[in-house]
Amino acid sequence: MNAAVRIACALALAAAAATPLRAQEPERLKRSEIRALFKNNEMTATNPNGLSFTEVYSSDGTFKASSKRRDGSCCATDVGRWAVEGNMLCKQYSVWQGGQLRCSYITKDAQGYSTGSGMRMTFKRN
Repeated sequence: MNAAVRIACALALAAAAATPLRAQEPERLKRSEIRALFKNNEMTATNPNGLSFTEVYSSDGTFKASSKRRDGSCCATDVGRWAVEGNMLCKQYSVWQGGQLRCSYITKDAQGYSTGSGMRMTFKRN
């Protein structure tokens, strides 16, 4: 191999090594994917304040929710309604969050599922 080719190869390798690896952007789920993921499934999550909770979603658009205290003791409960509007999951608790309807995108990345606010979720059935 001549010197010019060796230098070109060395420069190409150096440039490749210096290029930062970009984290894969989370993929926003579509309407049909959100519905399939939540329908007749149980979701567990921990919110940014460290409160863990479980929600069981029924095919009729209702869900049951229970939360655990930080020490792991049980719990507060609520019920609500859920639907998919556009490409967002919309939920309305009876009591929690003041009973307001709230919608968020659901994303999937290498670590799993999360909401637009960054709350990580796991599902009993994926």
